[in-house]
Amino acid sequence: MLAPSSRVHPQPSASKMRGNSRTQSLDKQPNLLWRIYGRGYTFGIMPQVTAWAKSKGSFVYFLDALLRGLGQVIFINNPFTGVLVIVAAIVNSYYHCLMGLLGLVCSTGMAHLLGFDEGAIQAGIFGYNGYLVGTALALFSPGWGDNNWSPTMIIPVVVCSALSSIVASALAHLFTRISDTPIPVFTLPFHVITWMWLLGAQQYASFPANPSPALAVPVTVTDRALISYDRAEIVKSVFVGIAQVFFMERFESGVILIMAVFAASFVSFTAALLGAILGTLMAMGLGIAPAPIYQGLWGYNPVLAAIAIGGMFFHLNRRTTALATLAALLSILLTGAVGSFLKPVGLPPLTFPAAITAVMFCLMGNNLPKDKPLIPATVTVPEDRLKPAPAAHTVVLVV
Repeated sequence: MLAPSSRVHPQPSASKMRGNSRTQSLDKQPNLLWRIYGRGYTFGIMPQVTAWAKSKGSFVYFLDALLRGLGQVIFINNPFTGVLVIVAAIVNSYYHCLMGLLGLVCSTGMAHLLGFDEGAIQAGIFGYNGYLVGTALALFSPGWGDNNWSPTMIIPVVVCSALSSIVASALAHLFTRISDTPIPVFTLPFHVITWMWLLGAQQYASFPANPSPALAVPVTVTDRALISYDRAEIVKSVFVGIAQVFFMERFESGVILIMAVFAASFVSFTAALLGAILGTLMAMGLGIAPAPIYQGLWGYNPVLAAIAIGGMFFHLNRRTTALATLAALLSILLTGAVGSFLKPVGLPPLTFPAAITAVMFCLMGNNLPKDKPLIPATVTVPEDRLKPAPAAHTVVLVV
């Protein structure tokens, strides 16, 4: 996930041209995407919002961190994206939304309490796993929803979400030891905590786990000749797959969420759409039954994998675009494999296929001569790295 960045300004270059001796400016105009997103003031990471929030006091400053934590689920460090995530969550289920927000507050608060890096906290690094934990625990608890509240569910959400920040810090320290370039922990803390709870809840009479989690990938095989797909449902499943990144299952939520990505990065917006489309088409090609495809269960992992590798944690170019496509494909195959592996113990794959894919590609990137993974602390939005080098400023031309 993303942390605050220190911008690196490219060194000027010089060139020689034929002609009379004269001085000429060779500065290039920044491309459109950089002018819209790369400066970060109207789109991008909106740093001026953090500065304004800090000037308004600790509460508003904390609120800015919470909103950025919501966006970090999809690698977006942008408070407006966080606002749209809340809107999409309310459209989907206000109960799940409230449990997710409670988890977000607890994990971010725990990071503050333990004195973790302020810049990382403010960028939402310790918020997104807590939000996912809170939402998952609410989703996988049978009989509790919008029309059937249970205050007892607050207890595990508070405790488990707070623990996710501790796991995140521990994994981050571990990753610094195994990689030449520091790599993010992605959603691995969320998986450690959520799987721990769901496994244990099979014995908790007060907090039983849903034996058929909503994000479990069915492993039953259907005769390929009997499978047919509805075109309208396939189109909708692309957006439902995007919504499932946040445990949402409504088409409307998916539309809001893809616009939330667009608000911060057109590159990530494109990667998310392509990942969702690729996941849907590949699931059809593999002969997956229609129902899980329509529910978006084969789309959300390639969405995350494509965004992560397609310009967010690598410089965007043709090679990394190809890598992003391969990462999306790998996450799709892992979705089926992990779903089959975990089915006997009643666990859903969640976003583990995307997380482990991103980790593997970042580790592999250390061996690439031209496409090293980016240091997380320097990551903002892909457009921020599209600014052309200002070709040198004064060139003497000699006959």
